Amino acid sequence: MSTYSETPLSVMKGHLDRVCRVAFHPSGDYVASASFDTTWRLWDVATSKELLLQEGHSKEVYTVEFQDDGALVASAYASFSAYCLTST
Repeated sequence: MSTYSETPLSVMKGHLDRVCRVAFHPSGDYVASASFDTTWRLWDVATSKELLLQEGHSKEVYTVEFQDDGALVASAYASFSAYCLTST
C-alpha cells in the first residue's frame, strides 16, 4: 500500500509570492516558511493557522531554520537575522 497522495494534507495560505523553504520546529508542532514576498511565517501544524508574520527583510527570504532546541529561528536572504521564540 502506498502512502503517496496528490491531495495535500494541509494548505497554509498567507504568502504573496512563492515559498522557498520550510522548516519544522524540533517539537513537530510548528513549521516556518520563507518566501520571495520578503517575509517568513510561523504556522501551527495541527490547525494550519499562521501564528507569526515576520517582516523586515528588504529582499526575498531564501531560508529559515530552527536552532536544535527550538528557542531561536534564523532567516536569511543576502543578510542574516535571528529571532528568539521563547516568551518571558
